[in-house]
Amino acid sequence: MECILKTFFANTPLCCPSRATLISGKYPHNFVSSDGSGCMKMNELGYTVGAYGKLLNPSGTPACKSQVMPGIDDFLLMCNSDRYFNVALANTTTKYFTGFQPDDYLTAVVGNASIRFVERALQNKKPFFVYIGPHAPHYPATPAPWYKDVFPILRPPMTPNYNITAKDHHFLLRQQKPLNKYEEDLIAELFRDRWRTLLSVDDLFMEVVSLIANYSAVDNTYFVWSSDHGYQLGQFCLPREKHQPYENDIRVPFFIRGPSIKKQLSCNEVVSMVDVAPTLLELAGIKSPSVMEGVSFIELLQDKEDNAVWNKDKHLVEFWSQSDGIKINHYVDGPNNTFIGVRLLNQTHNVAYLEFYQNVVGEHLFNLTPCDYEWYNLTVDPYQLNNLYNTAAMDRHLLHELKEYLHNKIHCRGSQCHQL
Repeated sequence: MECILKTFFANTPLCCPSRATLISGKYPHNFVSSDGSGCMKMNELGYTVGAYGKLLNPSGTPACKSQVMPGIDDFLLMCNSDRYFNVALANTTTKYFTGFQPDDYLTAVVGNASIRFVERALQNKKPFFVYIGPHAPHYPATPAPWYKDVFPILRPPMTPNYNITAKDHHFLLRQQKPLNKYEEDLIAELFRDRWRTLLSVDDLFMEVVSLIANYSAVDNTYFVWSSDHGYQLGQFCLPREKHQPYENDIRVPFFIRGPSIKKQLSCNEVVSMVDVAPTLLELAGIKSPSVMEGVSFIELLQDKEDNAVWNKDKHLVEFWSQSDGIKINHYVDGPNNTFIGVRLLNQTHNVAYLEFYQNVVGEHLFNLTPCDYEWYNLTVDPYQLNNLYNTAAMDRHLLHELKEYLHNKIHCRGSQCHQL
């Protein structure tokens, strides 16, 4: 009935592009010229569709401009960012601001709207698809008033790469200065607040599941939980951010529960965000369109004798630098922080190969010489502390194979991506 994917990756460590990959089944490098095709058009399959919380960022959310979201029947979506009170929201009829009272807390508002939608669908006995995207634990991670004092002494995990200046990594990391006590205390408080905000997310999903159970529909419903990216909280001296190609940033939880899924299944195969939309469409009974670049991993979920063997063992990660970003006195992004990379994970290899580029914008095809290279053997170095590029420990034959794969994959479009 349920499956946990232990090696599930975001294709980019950036929130909005990652969510766009989730709903479109396309790689981020194809968004610039995308015609909008490929999204999960569940309403065309007879589903009533709802979307709540943070879907795209405000500037890219049609509802924030016209109260219209093609293919979505009901919605309540964020139209400003980085706040949990006084939030601009758009629904099917208007755009409005919440207030500053406890019942205006964003996760509660989004949760209540989601629950109303689900209950209407259950009462009408109609199949439904609902996307619930809480803003939590996004910065500033303001907890609900009733949770603001919990976890008073909790501190972030002191992983081996915590507060480490990595001198053999790319420029942004090797120029980091160590975190001081003041900066570490700010990180710790943010970590506590992130946990506090997630208590409200737990409440939301418990209410949704309980509601569906009350209508005896749990065994006929698929539930999916995941995140759009990971996060740095002191790793490699980065105080708070994503924007890196390391496990902290791209490896995220993924849990799915529902009919036809093997009971208590735990998978170690490589699956990524781009594969989710094709999988959900196939679970709904339709083959994904050829413009989708991910591949359905339904064969990992269902216990059928005729299942083909899942043979994907590589994962593409890509990121375009956003700005000279500074967080808590540390640079967390910069013009030489654009990168592409591949994670290889199978029974014989657990490797990351990365290329970093200077001043890359738009649809650049990465045909210039990178400014930095990195290679990690995560079997012996899971926290990616030792860059093995151009050392005796690097497999040069495998390097050629991964470089060829990477530069083919970063150029692929549509069904071409399936062949790589």
